[in-house]
Amino acid sequence: MASAHYEIISSQVSTVKNSRSSIIRRRISNTFTKQQKLFDISVFKNPRDDASSLKKMDIATELANKYATLLRGCDNVKHLAKGRILHQEIRKVGVETDKYLSNLLIQMYGKCGDIQEAYNVFSCMPNKNIFTWNLMIGAYVDNGRYKSALKIFQRMLSLSVIPDGVTLVSALTACTSLLSLAEGKWMHAYILRHGLASNTRVGTAVVNMYAKCGSLDEAHDSFDILTERDAILWNALIVAYAQHTKYREALQYLQDMQMEGFLPTVVTFASILDACASSAALHEGKHVHAYTVHGAKDVGVDTALVNMYARCGQIDVAEELFNNMPEHNLVSWSAMVAAYAQHGHSMKVLQVSRRMQHVGLIPNEVTMISILTACSHAGLIDEARYWFTSMIKDYGISPGEEHYNCMIDMLGRMGRLDLSEELLRSMPVGTSSLPWITFLGACKNHADIKRARYAAEKAMKLDPNNHSPYVQLSNIYCEAGMWQEAEEVRKLMEKRNVEQI
Repeated sequence: MASAHYEIISSQVSTVKNSRSSIIRRRISNTFTKQQKLFDISVFKNPRDDASSLKKMDIATELANKYATLLRGCDNVKHLAKGRILHQEIRKVGVETDKYLSNLLIQMYGKCGDIQEAYNVFSCMPNKNIFTWNLMIGAYVDNGRYKSALKIFQRMLSLSVIPDGVTLVSALTACTSLLSLAEGKWMHAYILRHGLASNTRVGTAVVNMYAKCGSLDEAHDSFDILTERDAILWNALIVAYAQHTKYREALQYLQDMQMEGFLPTVVTFASILDACASSAALHEGKHVHAYTVHGAKDVGVDTALVNMYARCGQIDVAEELFNNMPEHNLVSWSAMVAAYAQHGHSMKVLQVSRRMQHVGLIPNEVTMISILTACSHAGLIDEARYWFTSMIKDYGISPGEEHYNCMIDMLGRMGRLDLSEELLRSMPVGTSSLPWITFLGACKNHADIKRARYAAEKAMKLDPNNHSPYVQLSNIYCEAGMWQEAEEVRKLMEKRNVEQI
């Protein structure tokens, strides 16, 4: 296949009768030989049929098209190394000045997470079009660099480049993510001055910005002036009111949305139900449930209902809903596990977890916390150790601080300080002081002064300004009648300027 590429390029180069042709031939040959080894791609399916037409095309344009095809295939971080090699070859061949290719390079680097290299390409472009500016702003937004996105937007305006809808949506998204109401209001004023408020996508972004920043009146006013509305716009407004516990308004908009012929999406219902769950708004949650009864069954909505009823104290209703679901996925199983754990039904947590295993689903990090918490509350040391080991060996989940802390808390309460200490010593470097402070509390309860001193020293080393290990160790010494040691701990606090809150 590599030789086929070489034949195509050689046939192109042979049409150029000047001294530069041999140089280009060598560069192109090397380029596509390397690319073939790295990517195993073929730009043309039938080289011989296309050879005659290709001879008539400009070499630089043809090269740009080929590289464009390759660059489009580099769309995530896994392809970054390939994209960089392509960029190097583009430089060698001399088609880097092609605006279309430069735009694709910005897009590629943005999608692959190398935002600095995306900016390097952007800054070297002498003539930027609106698409170029949009790509750079979008790349910053997609990579969480919201302030940088707004700086590029301001620079664009200072150069009298007129933004389009795509630009404004990206810039508003940056304001929303920063919860920057002042920036968002300024941008909204700019949109109104330039008559861009009627654009549905821009209008939705404005509504969303005000909603996320907590300015519901402005969100409502911006919503009202839009003549064209879609489900996304309705969803933004409804979710905003629900998240700010304005349930009556959210439900009214939900009804209005349906009267205008728009069906609420899964996201709409799930978002409202999640808001109801967060504030234990059972009455409003039941109203939303009534809306969902006549719609098509969806595992996402059903899961949100399970979560809402469980967090509002209705574990029996949550259980019934879960058992009547036509299908389950990892999220729904995890929701039921968390529901039982929240209500202290440890044995049911383990039963559901086993059922989950039986159907071939692998628990995630959050589910494992619920399982370990259930084992801890029930005092099931062997069961907890089984799940903790399976998490690592069978499921490939690296334990986080919460997993370690849960295990250490359980082992400590059960008096297994030896196992708890062994687990602590196995923790990765960089863990916070919390697990050691938890262990210190267990040592206090079991009057193990030697281990308590060791745990306190570890916690102090990891977080010298945290008063908790100093206070706990001092109290342990006092309870043991070790007054001199207790005084030394208090002096150490003073020396290190640790404030007791």
